[in-house]
Amino acid sequence: MTPMKKTSMTLTQILRTIILAIVFLSLTCLLYIGFKQDDQLTYKYQNLYFSLGLGALLAGLATLLLTVHVNEASPQPKKWWFYPLLSALLGLGCMTLAYAYLGVWPLGERSVMIVDMHHQYAPLLAQLRDMLLHGGSPLYSFEVGLGASFLPLFGYYLSSPFNLILALFPESMLNEAILVITLLKNALTAGFFALCVQYIYRRRDISVMIVSILYSMMMYLLAYSWNIMWLDCVMVLPLIIMSFEKLMRTGKYLPYVLTLAYALYANYYIAFMLCIFMVFYFLCF
Repeated sequence: MTPMKKTSMTLTQILRTIILAIVFLSLTCLLYIGFKQDDQLTYKYQNLYFSLGLGALLAGLATLLLTVHVNEASPQPKKWWFYPLLSALLGLGCMTLAYAYLGVWPLGERSVMIVDMHHQYAPLLAQLRDMLLHGGSPLYSFEVGLGASFLPLFGYYLSSPFNLILALFPESMLNEAILVITLLKNALTAGFFALCVQYIYRRRDISVMIVSILYSMMMYLLAYSWNIMWLDCVMVLPLIIMSFEKLMRTGKYLPYVLTLAYALYANYYIAFMLCIFMVFYFLCF
């Protein structure tokens, strides 16, 4: 009986792989033909990048739905990390596709450095990178006018721990470093929201992933992604809500204190709004 079971499993895996390949190739061909006529995709190979990425994403979703349908007869509960991890990966893929469609470098000629990011945030991030690699006081800087306290600038613009990633990139790749930080925050936003939904609603199914992607791809995040210091609070909000629910249910307050403290540290401007939101959340609990 055991060899038959192994053979059956192998055939099932082969079938899923074939279906995935067929769906991927079909979608990519259709998308490439359609997007080739799109005036927005003007950068060299941009329509190919976008078609390949979107084709892979849709094919992966189709395979996932097929897998869920096949396993409905004998459902097995997924591990607690399965849907949050999948949501994070899909969030990363969706945001990358959005940037590819908009032509953001390296998938186009545009840059993430727009509006205040170009004129204000990028120079500060470059200075922070210089401090991390070559030393310098975070309390006072002579690079600001004739010299000024650097601590207020650090507290509002630069305090996110994700900015440590800047040290991994050369100075000439500051644009790419900011893009990586933005994509990473967006991916974690989807993953953390999935954790929150799983805890509050006690369910582990594909609906968790769907609502997580909707949260991470909301227009606020897309339109204001250049305000990179605001993204931390949007990212950690699901963890704050989950920790608050745990506090009210079990009396364990430490997770709530830590997550809210992180939001206040990362960006007190948005965190102040989160605190007001949590007051209303408590009143409605």
